Amino acid sequence: MLGLSSGLHYGGGKTQELIINYTSDFSSTIQSWEAYSVEDSASDLTITANANPYTDLGGSTPNSSGWLKCVYGVEQTNASGVKIDTNDSPISVNSTTGDIWEFSFDIVLNAGSNWTNFSSNIDVSYQAANTGGPNTNVDPLTATTFTATDKVQTGSAPDELKIKFSGTQKPKAGAVFYIKNVTIKVFR
Repeated sequence: MLGLSSGLHYGGGKTQELIINYTSDFSSTIQSWEAYSVEDSASDLTITANANPYTDLGGSTPNSSGWLKCVYGVEQTNASGVKIDTNDSPISVNSTTGDIWEFSFDIVLNAGSNWTNFSSNIDVSYQAANTGGPNTNVDPLTATTFTATDKVQTGSAPDELKIKFSGTQKPKAGAVFYIKNVTIKVFR
């Protein structure tokens, strides 16, 4: 009989056990997500639950509710975005060196005119487990899925996981981004 495991298998037959399996549900709350490094003050990034990009932006954006909507009130010149504390609910993990992180989310951005240095797309990145993921380029008004797998934690545990804009394209006042289907898995 074939047995199934909930872990990842690595060389030498070692199995990593799943210790955190978080999937966002922004249908009624923002689930402890908050502003990260927003200039002037954290209140200059308004975060609301259960948004629908299609209703707000129209066009080719997804016509579904349950998105986390983030609106900038002030132009940014430094890296900024949203974060969630990984040591509190709903995640609550005391990660350690060697843990394996997997992370994914869907993102939609409003028009390019709301972003500095815009040419054709906007650079989005994440930070978790003391590792940065590969950046992804996002076309405004298009849903993009971002995935980073097998990120091995080095050093001490991070206190937060971030989705951020740290490239040359920065949000202006009125820039909007939406996230949904955020999944965070940690294996040990």
